[in-house]
Amino acid sequence: MPSTMNTTDIEPGDICLAAIPFTSGLPGKVRPVLVLWLDGEDCVVCSITSAAARTERDLELSDWANEGLLRPSTCRLGRLNTFDG
Repeated sequence: MPSTMNTTDIEPGDICLAAIPFTSGLPGKVRPVLVLWLDGEDCVVCSITSAAARTERDLELSDWANEGLLRPSTCRLGRLNTFDG
């Protein structure tokens, strides 16, 4: 898993680390994300969490260990973020 988000080195489907802000606007924390798509220098990702699925938009990862994640993980497809290159 790459250590930082750099849109020139990633492709859709990659798992990277990115600083995800809290919805309150306060600085967030660095967490794994799944790259969904790239549009020029913009990158759309969804957060990955170790919490269990809570909604129908959460997808539990079956191959989390082979992706370099430390524990069973869930993609929060309802929590999208955009980064620019």
